Amino acid sequence: MLKNPLAYGITYQQKETDPDLIRWKTELIKVAAKVLDKCKMIRYDERLGNLFPTDLGRIASHFYVQHQTIELFNEKMRPNMSDAEIFALISQCSEFDNVTVRDDEMEELAKLESEYCQLDVKGGIENKHGKISTYFALLRLQR
Repeated sequence: MLKNPLAYGITYQQKETDPDLIRWKTELIKVAAKVLDKCKMIRYDERLGNLFPTDLGRIASHFYVQHQTIELFNEKMRPNMSDAEIFALISQCSEFDNVTVRDDEMEELAKLESEYCQLDVKGGIENKHGKISTYFALLRLQR
């Protein structure tokens, strides 16, 4: 950041007024702390600047679960969800953002869904959420 401030969106004037970028780094930390506090992964005392990890934050950190996923779970998780609803929720996790559905997979996905899935695949197999839900449903069968 100090070697190439422009790559981080830091202007020449900001670098001149704050050569070590202490204010910039402090602001980054405060923004991140507020996001993690909102997700209930840490408790952040803004007045004192203290950070206290929560059990949820420790678990997410240990298993590399992104804060967007925790935020999704906090918003949409509810008691008594069916397996299909849980798989649909998990399929929306940010960890699966790079999953794509290719045209050459459609036939196989359709066959897997129709012949082996005992659960309703929410959203259909033609999108990444349906693809992921289908695979989770199949893994459930193997238990």
